[in-house]
Amino acid sequence: MPKLKIKLPKDIANLPEKDRQEILGVLAQAMRLPPVLKTTRDGGDEHNMWERNTDPLMADAEDDFYEALIRPAQEMIADVFVALDLPLDGVDMEKAFSDEFREYEALLKSKNSGKQRISDLIQANREKRDKFLKYIQSMNPFSKEQLKKLDQLMKKKLPDYAKVAEAFMVRAGFIGKIRNQAEREMFETMGALIDRFPTTIQAAQKQGVVLTLREKEKAEGAQPTKRTRKASSEGREVKILPLTPQETRVVQHATLHAADKLTEISERHRAEVRQLILRAQRERWTAQKLAQALFDAYGDQNRDWRRVAITELSFAANDAYLSGVDEGETVWVPPVEGSCKYCKQLLEGKTFTVTHELPKETYEHEMNYVWAGKSNYGRKVSAWIPCIPLHPNCRHRYHRLSRFYKIVDGQPVLKTTAELIQEERARRGLPPDPNLK
Repeated sequence: MPKLKIKLPKDIANLPEKDRQEILGVLAQAMRLPPVLKTTRDGGDEHNMWERNTDPLMADAEDDFYEALIRPAQEMIADVFVALDLPLDGVDMEKAFSDEFREYEALLKSKNSGKQRISDLIQANREKRDKFLKYIQSMNPFSKEQLKKLDQLMKKKLPDYAKVAEAFMVRAGFIGKIRNQAEREMFETMGALIDRFPTTIQAAQKQGVVLTLREKEKAEGAQPTKRTRKASSEGREVKILPLTPQETRVVQHATLHAADKLTEISERHRAEVRQLILRAQRERWTAQKLAQALFDAYGDQNRDWRRVAITELSFAANDAYLSGVDEGETVWVPPVEGSCKYCKQLLEGKTFTVTHELPKETYEHEMNYVWAGKSNYGRKVSAWIPCIPLHPNCRHRYHRLSRFYKIVDGQPVLKTTAELIQEERARRGLPPDPNLK
């Protein structure tokens, strides 16, 4: 039986996953529907966020950015568990996470990433930290001093989000620049190695990066010579220059937006944890019930951080890419496996003209042109316009389309000689040649 998908009202859609599922369970019973409902936020059925990006450079950036964001969230929840002396026994830790996340976690573990499970972190912290705020079912509320200690505890491990955002937006900016150069110079970035990225905008204006490319075998089954063995082991180096002023502006905008978003999400997460604890005490929950609720909240935080890592990197990389494309050039958007219906409708297989001029607020301009900074932020789904990312979690990419190609059935196809001649005649103001078909 196909899954039934429903669009939830905004007030319900913004609730934590656990609460949304409880509401859907009640609706399913009342409407006598099978329990196969799937919640969707605006944007439809997008790909699995826990699958790694097909672009290796972006995949590594997404993983590293997510890790930098989730680690402080892990430590915050672990510290709260220890401070309140909450139990892990009887807590269903698996239900807070999807099967897809567990597969991703296993993949990172196999790569010796050093990522630690939150349950292990709680156990380790228990052995070396005081339980200064032990949770008990009591009629007495927390004192002001206790609440202050709780707030200090949750803020203690928070990173400087401005610096985190800057480092990863600079990295995304270079990834966009690398894609631009790879298209122009026709080299493959798959398997490329980069020793380091600048971590500040100031450094990115002065320092570039160096890619070491894998050399492909000259012929199938050919015996490698001393020269080819050396090229294969060392690779070819490609220098990427520092960010241009236009690329720098894009990264600056991306940094400000990402830093603000990270701060907003972090503050919301802390408020959710604090409210859960206060509610638990008011309603006299058991310690085990509070422990489960906190773990479920951490599961939502986990998804939030992965989503924001993917989305903010996509903004910066695609905007940096567009900023390096000449005015009036054509770009197109290849299909992405698992994309939602909105991406299929507005992006995939479509061509757009790049502009660096001030955008015109007309329907034709918004549907046919793209520019650095174009987004659907604050727009309703019905008013979405083509841009990348189209929505949170979107992994589409712009690609330059040569004038020798056209899009047929969503894919680039080489134009015929006759078509190229007719286009050149039109460019020069000449009528079409009737002898060319």
